[in-house]
Amino acid sequence: MVNFFKKIIGSGEGNPPKEKKPKKIWFKAKEYGYGWYPATWEGWTVLAIYIVFIIGSFFVINQDSHSVSDTLYGFLPRLAMATFILISVCVSHGEKAKWRWGEEKSKDEREKSKNETSK
Repeated sequence: MVNFFKKIIGSGEGNPPKEKKPKKIWFKAKEYGYGWYPATWEGWTVLAIYIVFIIGSFFVINQDSHSVSDTLYGFLPRLAMATFILISVCVSHGEKAKWRWGEEKSKDEREKSKNETSK
């Protein structure tokens, strides 16, 4: 009888966790260094929008400016804002960023290469 009520009410442990769909990665982490590169069409689209916005902003601001400093004062805030947005998208839709020195080797592979170089 107790098992019957457990089936109806539940075991008291709450609902089992739902399986989450794996998040689609738009930007993969670079193999060497720090940063990302586009891995899907969504990533390439975001990067293309960023580049078009930067180039377009420069030409629009440069038309109305009277000196180099006017251009820079108008352009740098837009560049900073667009770059912040691009990095935010990379963080939210990309692999975890960390400094990388290439493909990580297992302990056995490191010892084997160490022994080969010492011979």
